[in-house]
Amino acid sequence: MLNIKILKINVRRNAWLLLAILGIASVAVALPHPPSLACGDRIQTSVKLTHDLGPCPDDGIHIVAATPVTLDLNGHKIIGQGSGTGVTMFGDSIIVKGPGRIVNFGIGINLDHGTDHVMIYDLNLVRNIEGIFLDANNVRVLDNTIDGRDRGTTGISIFGPGHYVYRNIIRGHSDFGLLLGRANPVVSQNVITENHVGIHFGREGSYTIRGNIIFRNETNGIEAEVTDVGSCGTIEDNFLRANGGNGVLVTGSHSLHAACVVRDNIVQDNRLNGISIAGANDHIVIGNRASNNGVDLQWDGVAGACWSQNIFSTSSPETLPQCPPF
Repeated sequence: MLNIKILKINVRRNAWLLLAILGIASVAVALPHPPSLACGDRIQTSVKLTHDLGPCPDDGIHIVAATPVTLDLNGHKIIGQGSGTGVTMFGDSIIVKGPGRIVNFGIGINLDHGTDHVMIYDLNLVRNIEGIFLDANNVRVLDNTIDGRDRGTTGISIFGPGHYVYRNIIRGHSDFGLLLGRANPVVSQNVITENHVGIHFGREGSYTIRGNIIFRNETNGIEAEVTDVGSCGTIEDNFLRANGGNGVLVTGSHSLHAACVVRDNIVQDNRLNGISIAGANDHIVIGNRASNNGVDLQWDGVAGACWSQNIFSTSSPETLPQCPPF
């Protein structure tokens, strides 16, 4: 008799449990799903993509951030039809992260003027005319692949202060891998290859170009075109190989504040010159190792420059002005 009572109690418990589970399930089914993003949508809160977006006839996503916002592509794609912008940002404290791809836009990622404190990482930006355009402040761009694939003109364009660009792969652009305008960026540990020019800079600012691998670009690996209002900065610890022009080319007007420090680079197998100084004043070329270039070290005889502790086989002229002892 006792066993029968226990059995009845267990049946009642299981029935109530089953009803409770069904009730919860029905409530869950009834809950509304968050709306899916569509091309051209504006977001003001953090979003994780749950599906690919596009192909978009114009823009992908606009981020307008009054508070911190994260856009997580979560393994998905934002796809364009050849124009517009994949992701546009305006505001403060924005993160755009992968894994994920932004493909086939006019500009892959655009940061409007006044945007501040941004991180962009772990993305593949493919076949955009311009990969990333930064007219902003304090942006970190790291661990991305920016691939023009016979369509892109510039990998990254930089304006504004406080940018760090590191550990990216930038390739396949018909103008510049990196175009550095009015800025003081640190460009470090990137692989820059198969562009027309690897890195071009010198309009206004002081630039740190350090520890990059720059090879097989169509013309020059690094171009510093210093202007009267510009400056230069430091080009150091880079590996420049097999570029179609110069490994490092410094040109420009004879500004009083334009000195480049070209230091501790390895420069090999470039078709024209390894390191060529042909403009502005007071450049220091020190501690570089240059070999198998058209001419390893070249000086135009006019630009203010001095040379010290370089390892090389050929130079033009044969005797270069030496830096004073330290």
